Amino acid sequence: MANRKQLSWESRDRIEQQINELGGDEALSIEATKLVLRKYKKSIEQNGLSITYTQETLIKNGILDEKSLSKVLRSSIYQHCLRQQTKISYAELEELINNQDIVGKGISAGTCKRFKLGEKIDGKAFDILCETLEVNPEDVCQKKPSIRPISNQEEELNIALCRFNYQQEEMSFRQRQGSYHSLYLHKKIANEYSCHWLLKSLIINQSELCNHRIIPLYPVSITSPKNKSKSRHKYSYKEQIEQDLLNQIIKDIKKLKSQFNFKITNNSRRDEVAEALQKILQKQSIIFLVQSLDDIGIEIGKAVIEQLWNQLTPNLTSTSHHLFLCFVGATNIQSQSIGCDISFTVGNGFTRGNLNTWFNNSQNNKLFNELKTPHDITAEVNRIWQRCRKGENDLLLEEIHSSCHCQIEETLWKKI
Repeated sequence: MANRKQLSWESRDRIEQQINELGGDEALSIEATKLVLRKYKKSIEQNGLSITYTQETLIKNGILDEKSLSKVLRSSIYQHCLRQQTKISYAELEELINNQDIVGKGISAGTCKRFKLGEKIDGKAFDILCETLEVNPEDVCQKKPSIRPISNQEEELNIALCRFNYQQEEMSFRQRQGSYHSLYLHKKIANEYSCHWLLKSLIINQSELCNHRIIPLYPVSITSPKNKSKSRHKYSYKEQIEQDLLNQIIKDIKKLKSQFNFKITNNSRRDEVAEALQKILQKQSIIFLVQSLDDIGIEIGKAVIEQLWNQLTPNLTSTSHHLFLCFVGATNIQSQSIGCDISFTVGNGFTRGNLNTWFNNSQNNKLFNELKTPHDITAEVNRIWQRCRKGENDLLLEEIHSSCHCQIEETLWKKI
C-alpha cells in the first residue's frame, strides 16, 4: 500500500493559516512546483527546457505529470519559442508554473486543499508541501496510534458515563420526535472529550452504545464569488460548495457499500445517497460533523448545508438510530442562525449533586472496587469535584477515568 500521510488535528489550524498567508491552495501548488524544479534550475538555465528533456527527465523522474506536457504544448510561451526556434528559458518556465500550465506531480491545488483539510495524501507530496511551508513533516504528521485492546472495565466505564445525566439534555432529547436532528454544540475552551461525550449520550440506545459513524464535512470556498464568472463549472457559487459537500459524503460512505449492500458512485444523485444513508441507519447512527464555516461565512454556510440537508432527509423513514447534522463552534452563535433546531453548550455542565448521584448508582458501583462504603464514595466525590474545578467537563472525565484506573481512549473520546 502506498505511503499516505495526513496532518495531525492540532497542526491543521496553523498550517491552514500559513497556506492562507501564502495565498491559498493554488499559491501553495505553485510554490511547491517551483521547489521540486529548483534542482534542475542550473541545467535548464544552461540548456533551456525542451520537450525531450521534459519527457525523458522531468516526467520520467516523477517531477511532472504527463498532463503538464499537453498544457505546455498549447501555451503561448511554447508557441512563441517554436516560432523563434528557441527552447523555454527558466524565467519562462516559472511563468508557465505561475499560470498553472506546469504543475508538479501530485501537488496540484486540489491536493493542496486535501492536505490543508487533513485528508490523507501521498507521503512524498506531503513532505514536499511541508518543505514548501518550511515545516518539519514529522512535527505536523498524524502519528499512527498505538493500538491496544480496550479492557472490559474501560468499555463499561464509557457506557456508564453515557448514562451520566448531562444537564437534562438527554432527557429533553428523548422527548423529541423523529430520527433526524440538526444540532449546534457551543464548545467552550478545551472540551476536547466533552463534545463526543454529549453526542454519545444522545445516541445511546437501550443502555448500550450505538454504533455510529462520524462523517466530517469541510465547507470550503470553491471559487471566489468575485471570480465566479470565470468558473468553468455549470453550478453557481453556492451550488459548487453544496456539490463538494455531497462529494465528501459519497467518498466516506462508499467505504461501507459492501458492508451494507448499496450501490453508489462518485456521480450518484442525492436520492441515491439518501437511499444509501437509509440502509446505514438501520444498523448505526450517522453524524455529519461540520468542522468550520470560517472559509465561507455563516450565512452562505447555513444556506448551503440546510439545502443539502433538506434534499437528503425528506424521504428517510424513522429508525432506532439517529442522523445528526452537527456544528461545533467556539463562538456562541444562535443555533437558528446556522440552520439547527437543537443547541447545547458544552462546558461546566454538572453539579456536585449530579456527580454524587452517578457514583451512588448501583450499576456503577462495580467499576470502583476500592469504594466500599458510603463514606468512601462521598470522599471520592469530594476529591474529584475539587480536582475538576467544580464541574469542568474535560477534567471531570479525566478524574473519573483515573479513579477507575482506566485511560481515556482517543478512539472513543477525543477526535470530534
